Amino acid sequence: MLPSILDIATQNGVQINSKTLRYREVRAKCPFCNADVNQKHKFYLSLNQRDQVFKCWYCHERGGVFKFVSLLTGETEEEIKNRYSNTKSPYKPHPAEKLTLQQLQLLGYRAKPDWYALRKRDREYYIRTRDLVWDEWKQLIRIERNKAFQVLIVGIEFSMYQEAVSYIQSIEKKTSVSFLDFLLEVYSKSEWPIWAKEAKQFALNLNYKKHEGNPLSVLIMAQYILNTLSYQSEEELVAAQ
Repeated sequence: MLPSILDIATQNGVQINSKTLRYREVRAKCPFCNADVNQKHKFYLSLNQRDQVFKCWYCHERGGVFKFVSLLTGETEEEIKNRYSNTKSPYKPHPAEKLTLQQLQLLGYRAKPDWYALRKRDREYYIRTRDLVWDEWKQLIRIERNKAFQVLIVGIEFSMYQEAVSYIQSIEKKTSVSFLDFLLEVYSKSEWPIWAKEAKQFALNLNYKKHEGNPLSVLIMAQYILNTLSYQSEEELVAAQ
């Protein structure tokens, strides 16, 4: 794993524009040409936190994180690569920090938190936020897992297996989480976990004869209505407090 170019910059006293910390491209004063050193609002150095590369828009010095360290410390890139390959990274990102923007949007977030900035500014707040996001994500995945299992059950019961698989794959694409193989394994067991039994009870207790349309459409609509009612109940509870 490559070292964080932003961490390297701060450790070596590079002046960072704090207003850009929430962006992928962080701006800083260039320590190589110093062309912006006396210009308060100029930050010519760009640090890419995703790709771990840098570029000065004035002197055009550019490269990867190992070259960046080499220019700052005077070590050779080979020495730096050997040092980092022989040491473990001091920081391992929490699973919540690895969630993509698409996954966070499923939770209602408009942007991905700048975990590095949060960790540096207020560690306690960072931990609370990180744990909250992860708890919300695990709850969402439990809900999507149960819905997918209900779809699988109805697909098998009503000879609509391929349609059920296609719908489960759409859930997998939306969440970037694999469900199908795990759910098929659960279905094949002689004894199901409690959540699977409850999912089956909900899926097969619907009155499919009463409603028009195929059983999968009826189930998916029932799931949507249940989620809507649950959301409204929570809103009413908050409003009443």
